Amino acid sequence: MTDGAAKLSQIYNKPLAAYFKKFTSRDSKKFISSAQWMTEKKGGSDVRASTETIAKKENATWRLYGEKWFTSAITASVAFTLARIEGKDGLSLFFLETKNKNGKWNNLEICRLKNKLGTNALPTAEIKLKGSIAHVIGEYGNGIKKITPLLNITRLHNSITACSLGKHLHSLSKSFAQQRLSFGKKLIDHPLHKQSLDEAALNNENNFYLTMYAVYLLGLEENKRSTKEQSQILRLLTPVCKLYTAKKNMLVASELLESFGGFGYIEDTGIPRIFRDSQVLSIWEGTANILSLDTLKALNKDQSFQAFVKEVHNILNFVKNKNKEKEKILKKLDQLTTIVNKLSSQSLEESQLISKKIAFFIAEIIIESFRLRF
Repeated sequence: MTDGAAKLSQIYNKPLAAYFKKFTSRDSKKFISSAQWMTEKKGGSDVRASTETIAKKENATWRLYGEKWFTSAITASVAFTLARIEGKDGLSLFFLETKNKNGKWNNLEICRLKNKLGTNALPTAEIKLKGSIAHVIGEYGNGIKKITPLLNITRLHNSITACSLGKHLHSLSKSFAQQRLSFGKKLIDHPLHKQSLDEAALNNENNFYLTMYAVYLLGLEENKRSTKEQSQILRLLTPVCKLYTAKKNMLVASELLESFGGFGYIEDTGIPRIFRDSQVLSIWEGTANILSLDTLKALNKDQSFQAFVKEVHNILNFVKNKNKEKEKILKKLDQLTTIVNKLSSQSLEESQLISKKIAFFIAEIIIESFRLRF
């Protein structure tokens, strides 16, 4: 979230100029972390409808009143949040420091820490804002759109975490298999067990290909080197990447926990903790269903799918020979194109029902293209 906050501080440079260096500092004495507080008691992904926090201007100072039901990184120095300004439509984006200059809480109360399934190293709390001093970012309203750049950065971090957790668990499982004796030989020497490990490794590699391509596109955009088409592909791939890697990582985590047998089910090994931590990746920053709908929005906007199709052809043009494999990918691309072209004639409900299938289709095609090239 701090990396995403740095992104926001670049976009809204005037009110946040002093914070960019703090968000990106390598000096522990200067570095500060950031949180984003969006979820309220009603919860859910419909933030526009569920947000009840009110912003009031009192003596030229903005103050926030409300409850944030699920606030990750409560130890952060600053936070971005959404609130309703009385008399104004929509939600506005606000920035606040969690403590005042005296080191006391900025008119907020920590009600309790959440008892979560996993990620217990990250303190998550329920808080009340009781006139917390804040600063409005940009014009009033449209706060969800303003905070989206932060969310997109955290979505890619989510994908990177999926890659790292999957790789970590695979390394542990492989090491275990190289030492564990079963039926007179090591586990790694049993063909079926080795096949299971290889399949998990393949899923990890696929996640890595997809994630690093999205990160590459982000790097181009942040350095103002991306083409219009590359920016369109990034918009399309960001929700796809987060959705796909989180889902695949859960399959990997489950399979690899099983590979330890009973040891994988014992808390002392640490394996159950990794498994539980993996589960949150499909929930943070949008569930698979929400991200599928976001993919649908990207497809309906400008020419993102056309840019994607062109990019797949560009990647495959680097591949010499392997004609059968290329034809297989192009056939899948044609199938996807047919599905996408039908969206305009379908009802909203029909489009939504097929959106997750489309997202997985997009991920698989780009992964297979890169695997063939490299």
